[in-house]
Amino acid sequence: MSIAIAIKGLVRFETANDGASISLLAEDVSSAPVRLTFSTEVISSLVMTLPQMVTAAVQRHRNDPGARLVYPLAESKMELGTDLSTRILTLTTPDGFTVSFALTDAQFSDLAQSHARCAALRSRLTN
Repeated sequence: MSIAIAIKGLVRFETANDGASISLLAEDVSSAPVRLTFSTEVISSLVMTLPQMVTAAVQRHRNDPGARLVYPLAESKMELGTDLSTRILTLTTPDGFTVSFALTDAQFSDLAQSHARCAALRSRLTN
């Protein structure tokens, strides 16, 4: 048996003192407070799954399998990892959402080539 809770809005989050869990504090549709507590591992897994969940919902809503959410980028930063071979690409949205990716040399090269192809296409289309 499962319990269905319709969430009206998120209020805030709290982390355990030891960092082992995170609680999401929300309000249900009747304005009652709700607390959902997850281990940090489960939240980490959820963070990786949420974009796929939202994309599936957007595609169904629009009846378009190519539809996706696109977020504006406020800042990007490329750093060299401590192993001196991994690059760390950090992307930040205007509202402060930040995500970092570890890139191998090959992935960095693919990213640079993709950027060059987009720039060349834009140049051809605007000239």
